[in-house]
Amino acid sequence: MPVCEHVVSSRNGPQVMIAGLRPSLRDMGYCCGAHVQVTDPAGDPARVPWVFVVANDEHATLVCQNPTPPAWIQPGVRIRIDVRPPAGGGVAEGVFGEDAARPTSDAVPAPERPRTPIEEPTAPQQPSVSAPRYVGIDFSGDQRQWNPNVQASNIWIAEVQEHGATVNLVNLQRVQQLPGQGRPFARLSTWLANGNFSAAAIDAPFSIPWWFFGQGFADHPGLLNVVNNLPLMNAQDFPTGSAFIESVAAGIPLNQFSKPLRVTDCYWRGRGLNIRSTLWVGPRSGAPFASACIKLLANVNRSVWPWAGPEKFPLVEAYPAAQLRHWRLPFEQYNGLGGQDKDNRAKIVLDLTTNRGLQVNNALLGTIQTDADALDAVLCSYAARAVVQNQLGIALPPFDAWQVEGWIAIHN
Repeated sequence: MPVCEHVVSSRNGPQVMIAGLRPSLRDMGYCCGAHVQVTDPAGDPARVPWVFVVANDEHATLVCQNPTPPAWIQPGVRIRIDVRPPAGGGVAEGVFGEDAARPTSDAVPAPERPRTPIEEPTAPQQPSVSAPRYVGIDFSGDQRQWNPNVQASNIWIAEVQEHGATVNLVNLQRVQQLPGQGRPFARLSTWLANGNFSAAAIDAPFSIPWWFFGQGFADHPGLLNVVNNLPLMNAQDFPTGSAFIESVAAGIPLNQFSKPLRVTDCYWRGRGLNIRSTLWVGPRSGAPFASACIKLLANVNRSVWPWAGPEKFPLVEAYPAAQLRHWRLPFEQYNGLGGQDKDNRAKIVLDLTTNRGLQVNNALLGTIQTDADALDAVLCSYAARAVVQNQLGIALPPFDAWQVEGWIAIHN
């Protein structure tokens, strides 16, 4: 069993970062299904072990929502990490001896002393649904919308269940209505991490343009780690757009007129959509959206499409206006109170219920007819369905930019 000791570099809720660990968690066999035990090297009985099974194939941090890390695991504290790879798995050849990590300058092998056998916690259950269940989230990069006291937040969560050719809208709520303790952003993170759904789609960008990779981070998990480690003030759920840009665009000059776009953004800009730049903080700022969403992805620590397939019950990037454009429905002027806006919402809802299999009761029907943000949440659920059912309207491009930039999922 690979074992080593290291000092905690930072902690964010259920995530424990151990920067500079050598060998890396990946090399230790830390992957989906691996058993992990984190203990105090000094053997202090007051410091209870943290024992869990890894829920997915992220390798950058120690993370588990249930159980969460004990309070004693904090930055600056030395911890002992025991990893038992899943059955049939293994670690990189030559990195470890039979039962201990090879000494390096950064990771110190545990002293030879009797060890408490690692416990065998119950492995986290993957979603088991009798019928596919999809989640759609209309998101916001406005910190004010995440305030627990906001009564009319524009952040909506839709849940639909598929039955053959029909999708039944079973729940529709604002983020403030989620169960649990703490701020709504934290409650959403926990809800998504533990959610019993086939896929969840979010109306927000999951990444940044490819040419910003390679400076402080090389891949998407690295981007998540950088954003996740940015400092936050009290009652702040995610970094500001400016702090986000300063962090991820370090060393790459941006002038005040620069609005860099990803490949997937360019595709929809070319089709008439006024899509936001993920690295822009001027009018129609997109950086706060990207910052909030990437922080959420880091907190949730769940598999993300297209980096993971539909069998991983992933999170998915959606864009309701693009979905409407693809379906040749009104994709502008449907979110206001004017007559044209109401007419366009009515056309969209009629198409969903007539041509897209949506079934909805009268109460929820009234909500999506009057509130465009609630309607957008329902539209996002179709992006989740597109990934799971292999019904993508726009395929991944035949070049590699999506491997760091991601891709907007659209239902055919």
